[in-house]
Amino acid sequence: MKRRFYTMIFLLMLIPGLSWAQDEDAALMPEGLLGDVTLGGAGVFGDSDSFKFGEYTGINDDTGYIIGSSNLTYNRDSYFMNLFTDDLGLDNRSIYWETGITGSYTVYAEYNQIPHLLNNNTLTPFNQPGSTTLTLNPGFVRGGSTTALTIVNRDFELQNERDTGLFGIKSTFGKFNFDMSYKRTERDGTQSIGGPSDGFRSTILPDPIDQVAHDMHAGLSHSGDRGQIELSFDYSLFNNKFDSLIWEGPFDGGNRALINLIARDPDNHSWKVGLSGAYHLTNTTRISSVFQYGIMEQNESLLPFSTSTTTALLPRLKADAQIQTIHGTLNLSSRPLPKLALNLRYRHYQTINDTPIQSFAYIATDDTANTVSAPTNNLPYDMTQNQVDATASYYAFKGTTFKLGYKFDHRKRDFRSVDETKENAITAGVRSSYFKNVSLGYKVTLGVREEVDPYDESKVNFARFGTPGNLTNPLMKRYDISEREQMKHSAHINFTPTARTTYGVYYNFVYDDYDTSQLGLQLSRRHDVTFDWTFLPSDATTINAYYTFENIVTEQLNQDGAGSANNWIANHDNDAHTVGAGVSHQYAEGRVKLSADYWFSDSVEEITFATGANLVGALDMPKLKTRNHNARFTGRYRWSPNVDISMRYLYQKFDIDDFATDGFSPGSSTAPNVLTLFGTLPDFDAHTAMVFFTYRVGTVKN
Repeated sequence: MKRRFYTMIFLLMLIPGLSWAQDEDAALMPEGLLGDVTLGGAGVFGDSDSFKFGEYTGINDDTGYIIGSSNLTYNRDSYFMNLFTDDLGLDNRSIYWETGITGSYTVYAEYNQIPHLLNNNTLTPFNQPGSTTLTLNPGFVRGGSTTALTIVNRDFELQNERDTGLFGIKSTFGKFNFDMSYKRTERDGTQSIGGPSDGFRSTILPDPIDQVAHDMHAGLSHSGDRGQIELSFDYSLFNNKFDSLIWEGPFDGGNRALINLIARDPDNHSWKVGLSGAYHLTNTTRISSVFQYGIMEQNESLLPFSTSTTTALLPRLKADAQIQTIHGTLNLSSRPLPKLALNLRYRHYQTINDTPIQSFAYIATDDTANTVSAPTNNLPYDMTQNQVDATASYYAFKGTTFKLGYKFDHRKRDFRSVDETKENAITAGVRSSYFKNVSLGYKVTLGVREEVDPYDESKVNFARFGTPGNLTNPLMKRYDISEREQMKHSAHINFTPTARTTYGVYYNFVYDDYDTSQLGLQLSRRHDVTFDWTFLPSDATTINAYYTFENIVTEQLNQDGAGSANNWIANHDNDAHTVGAGVSHQYAEGRVKLSADYWFSDSVEEITFATGANLVGALDMPKLKTRNHNARFTGRYRWSPNVDISMRYLYQKFDIDDFATDGFSPGSSTAPNVLTLFGTLPDFDAHTAMVFFTYRVGTVKN
């Protein structure tokens, strides 16, 4: 911390030396170098160390950091080099560099680092959180529920980080182009996972992450006078260094195991070969296509069902999972008349799941009695999708274009309660600038999805079990296979009454009706409207303001037992308001610029219940509330033609009310059947102050 602070102060003392650039003819920089470099320092001060504040920046306490970024390009004859950097003083830094000869080759490299701070209001009853073997802390005493436990906790923070490095090369040989790249993504840290102890008791565990993904791409293309063709190959390899997680169960009694085991994401790999091309049949007609074939494979060793058994109960020792993928697209676009444009697109996507089907007589939740369940078959899901999309655009008269479209989507699925669905949708719209100072547009889409074959839950259950049985209520339909009627509207209007004033209104509406579903999602409705205003009272002053309202409503019908008298309905109603305003003004012929911005968002969700005659006592959930205030003030002074000095202040305030975690202490007995890991992230008030210098290379601005 001290080293970072002293480094920041040292750099701030050096930067004023750039004042030599006050001479507009200074030529210390090489000719052909353009762009800017920004360097400075920032301090963060707040009344809370909430991880929410620095969720993707890595800042979670009062600290200082270096501001560093660049946007530089260098050209000399046909040689070029570019360097782009951002947030070098933070943990979410990025760097991109490329160099080469124009028309010959390009070599490039990129690095991105993204932290993810999940929760620092965390306590765990386990030793060595972050390891793959979790033992209970010394002094911890087991019990049948959390209220019977003697809980001993230790502090622990949930966070992880993703680092991505990319290297590639592109080259041109006449009419041939070749490109090749390699990307390595590494993710490490911790997240949370639920560890079941029996049918209704569980422990939230710190789940260690140590994963690496390798992605390689190679492509060769040829461009002619009337067409292009490209051959590509992609390979992906995923390696998880942690195959499993073992933990000591905090609950005892019955057949609950003292040592539990859970599998983690398996190693896997995939490859894909593709052929694409395009050809101009005439000057007004173009055809293009894409064909891709790939294979995804996963063959990890299967873990035993219980820590007290071996792999002898497994029907096979390896996953032996393989899925072939086929994707093809054909697109035809044409302009048969000067005012008419047509486009026709066909897409086919298919999976061929070659994973063998076998019966698994498993032991649930490491049951120490080794109670074997009814045999269950693994289900190698497959899907085949065919889509047709046709659109026509007609330029009717001054600044006005009409559009009409039709889309057909046909899907077949294996091991689903509906094997086949088809969906038809029609879209109509208009965009116009016919009236002076006004531009507007409107689009409407009407769609219907239907079941081709009757709904039958046994299509899944007969395949899954040796004897018929229901995993869920047979009346329950998942929303992705249910019959649906959909309506979409979108409209906008922009009005510019004067050269200095602009008004805009934007509206979107989506309504999904699942009224044929006896149980499950019944409806989903979403609409939002935005108003914005921009005003320029003078050449030196800009004022803007906006407001957005969004409403999302869903209705879910469920059943506790048999008969409509046991029905219950959950209604979700979410309202979100966002408002913002800003002003900027320049003084002294643009040498001084001041700006201020404020934006506020407020979201409230209500979950209410209605019950049937046999169900009483349903209580509505407390409201979920999220509020976020942001204020920003910036001042910039042009010290010299090439150097700006800027100061910025940012205030952020975040408040949340969440019944799912409010009142639940991490690692406590608040919930009798769940040993919790984390509580609500604290609200925060944070102040950030910045001072930074921007030095422009190769350009001089007034």
